[in-house]
Amino acid sequence: MQTSGRTMFMVLCMLASSAGAQPPGDDAGVVEDEAVVVENASARLALDGRGRVSAFCRRDGRSLLAAGNDVPFMMLRIGAQWHAAGSVAASGEGNERQLRLTFEGTPVTARAALRSRGEYFEVETVALDGEGSETVEEWRFVNLPVNPAANVGSWLNVTWDEDFATAVIALEDKTEARGAPRFQAAAHRSLGLVGRKAAVIACPTARLLEVIHDIELAHGLPSPTLGGEWAKTSREARKSWMITGLATGGKRPAYGPDRVFGVAKSLGVEYVVISLGWWNKSLGSYPINTDLFPDGVDSLKAVADEAHALGLKLGLHVMTGSISKNDPYVAPVPDPRFLHDGEATLAADVDAAAKTIPTRESAAGFGTRSGYWAYGGVDVRIDDEIIRYGGVAEGPPALTDCVRGAYGTRAAPHKAGAKVRHIAERYGWYVAGPELAAEIGRNLAELVNRAGLDMICFDGADVQVDPQVQFYRGHQVAQSVLRHARRDVLLISNGSTHFGWHCMARGGEEDAMARGFQRWVDDRTVHAWGEWHRANFLVPDFSWVGIFPHTPTIPAARPDDVELVCARSLGYDAAIGWGFAACYGGASNVETFSRNGRREEIAAIIRTYDKLRMEDRFPAEVRRPLREHGSAWRLLPAEDEANGYRLIPARYVKSGILRAGATWQVQNDFGPQPLRVRVEALPAVAAYGAAENLVVADFAKLAFTAGGHPAAKTAIQLTGETHPQAGAVARLSCVGPPPDSPFPRKLAGHGQPAWAQVSAALPAKLDLGRHRALGLWIKGDGSGATLNVQLELTPQSYLHFYQPIDFTGWRYCELGEPEGDRVMDYFTYEKHALHDLKLDGFGGVTLMILNPPRGRNVELELGRIEALYETGGQLVNPRIVLGGAAMELPVALEPEQYLETGDWWGTRDPAVCRVFDADGNELRRLTLPDPPELPAGTSAVRFEAAGQAVRGKVTAMLWDDQGKR
Repeated sequence: MQTSGRTMFMVLCMLASSAGAQPPGDDAGVVEDEAVVVENASARLALDGRGRVSAFCRRDGRSLLAAGNDVPFMMLRIGAQWHAAGSVAASGEGNERQLRLTFEGTPVTARAALRSRGEYFEVETVALDGEGSETVEEWRFVNLPVNPAANVGSWLNVTWDEDFATAVIALEDKTEARGAPRFQAAAHRSLGLVGRKAAVIACPTARLLEVIHDIELAHGLPSPTLGGEWAKTSREARKSWMITGLATGGKRPAYGPDRVFGVAKSLGVEYVVISLGWWNKSLGSYPINTDLFPDGVDSLKAVADEAHALGLKLGLHVMTGSISKNDPYVAPVPDPRFLHDGEATLAADVDAAAKTIPTRESAAGFGTRSGYWAYGGVDVRIDDEIIRYGGVAEGPPALTDCVRGAYGTRAAPHKAGAKVRHIAERYGWYVAGPELAAEIGRNLAELVNRAGLDMICFDGADVQVDPQVQFYRGHQVAQSVLRHARRDVLLISNGSTHFGWHCMARGGEEDAMARGFQRWVDDRTVHAWGEWHRANFLVPDFSWVGIFPHTPTIPAARPDDVELVCARSLGYDAAIGWGFAACYGGASNVETFSRNGRREEIAAIIRTYDKLRMEDRFPAEVRRPLREHGSAWRLLPAEDEANGYRLIPARYVKSGILRAGATWQVQNDFGPQPLRVRVEALPAVAAYGAAENLVVADFAKLAFTAGGHPAAKTAIQLTGETHPQAGAVARLSCVGPPPDSPFPRKLAGHGQPAWAQVSAALPAKLDLGRHRALGLWIKGDGSGATLNVQLELTPQSYLHFYQPIDFTGWRYCELGEPEGDRVMDYFTYEKHALHDLKLDGFGGVTLMILNPPRGRNVELELGRIEALYETGGQLVNPRIVLGGAAMELPVALEPEQYLETGDWWGTRDPAVCRVFDADGNELRRLTLPDPPELPAGTSAVRFEAAGQAVRGKVTAMLWDDQGKR
């Protein structure tokens, strides 16, 4: 007997839905009633008579539904109440089904269309009928929880593994698609409940991008091209870039086009993006900065022409939908299309000089602070005037201490009953509503057309104001650029809406951090941000990556810093955005790069890696290991290799801060090899108690306030004892989290409180310019928690110092320098502790107990905390002792100078020793006797040096070259 494919498909889905045939943990339920069935080339979707999803499975019958679900396919929200589908009836046949649904607890009914396409199903809202239909606020017209696969992409709204992918994507921009892997598509009353569309995709992963491209073309979604190819899969989308300051007219010669383009050519990048504040005077209408571009758009076009003549492309950095308060959109008459996030009514007439604005309703929900980090803002609009208020009063409600006619608007009288609209503010700027955002995009497109630009980097696109419209508002600028640009333009963004995914050629930028550079790049830039791009089927963009100069809190960039990100780029086939401007983490720019003595080595690494990546010189099996977190690699010339290069594993084994005579362990997981090291000199510091030291915390004089989690019962109090060296003793204690506590072991950062912490304001500001190390006495309890001494410059700028409490009894602890790499052990996103900062003006101290043991209390006793004076001094004739042999280094290093042996990025001769100043300028080169051999396994290495109270750090540089070195 012959069985049709459709019949067999139904049988397979039914079998997969039964307990015996499901994958482990999948109990989607036996199909008893299938009122609606649609199929396509790769999947089958069925609803039962109650409007529940009875099957969603692949062609081979494997169920895609999440376990244990009795899921209504559609739902309505009326007020705060959700109403699940109660029944469904279908008409039509084949690929086109019309659905009529009732809902539990309401007389409202719905009509929708369900269509089968090649490898997706299309769902459209048609009508709401019945009493109360006008009260529906949200119609969730796709509700489809599926089994999460190995990868979940929240931007595209997809979950996938190497074999199969499922997704729900909006087919027009007023539909909100969200929730992967518990897929939803929703229509909102504010944008219209009828005519909303979404696609339910289930297809082999290898075909997903092709299916989405077909959908874009079929439904008129943004589908930009670059160089004649779909942007998502184009060669152009893979190209690296740099963001920089640039000026014409001789005003800033260090940033002239010749200098900037020279750096771009040396790095091998093709796209050059001019940073905000260089090309523009303000945000919103983006007038050209004629101080640096004297002829306006014509000057910008001349720079673009010059770039094109050199084989480069030019782009701009913009703040998406932000409007700065000095922009023509603000004054003299503010544009009515700003986004407002609160409203009250003027309670009485006011004249043009009134400093108090009475309101009928409370304005307590209005913002109370303004500034870059103060989300909210303190500006309102009444008629055509912007008013900046200083306070919010209750009883009677009013805005107080007002500045009238703010930002160049005109102070005017206003009548009772006028609307008092609070203007939404993020990063200290206003936010454009959807209509104004579209106009900003149209104006940017005209600038692209007139100046011949090739790229726009959208920053600040992650701004969240109103979740009800954010999914619609957030992509309007980019979509409008694409609609009106008459040339290919590569768009990237640091975050956009689900629909905005279609506008972008690849992933976008993230801030670069300067201190703890390598851990930030590996943890955040690559394995959080880059992996997120990959999960959303975008070419990853590792940006921004700063090439930072030496400052008192960060070292100058070195070749191993850039080789780390270049190796990851090769592994992921990711573009890199080199940050020579707009780097929140520090002053990385073309001028500071020109001062880096190792710039030629650095540029050669960047240029070579990117060339090999773009030429696809290494197969996937060679590139894949380069992605591994924590791994290090060296790219070496190899005449015997087909592509002229080979990649070998490497490892940089870093000591902590060492004093003369200290021993540390080096683990060599490779074969025996000549010892190669980097030795860094640190300034000597005064002894604890020295008169030159600064007192950070005298516990007898500071008033601490407890914070953190209420269950921690954090307390700090004087014990009444006096330590002979450290003065008044304070006891810091907390109750540990319960064993099953959801409190995270690793904090998010960005100001998130620890489980237990106490804070105090300092009686006077401290200048730590020559006091970068701390000393304190601690009586430990052996709990394994970590004490974090945090010194605050501003609420967004502070230094961390860590001391693990892995001991009991009193111990003197010297915290030798502000933390860098180790911050990422305790925080996932602690930008405020990792950027470069000035060392004067510290006004606060916080003591955090990090990683307190679960189910155990922590009790520490603390003595006076001092910032130790740096006495300077040379590190003279360092010796690295390994077994019975020693590496003698006949040099005298000033503080923050360093040496490297082995000429790691040059001749690779183990006998070569190069000495550098803090900026990487080579001071001296000498030839050493044959270095000791570092055996495989663990070796004890001793650090010796002459000099008074010397301190240093040593890095052993290892590689595995199968005996070839």
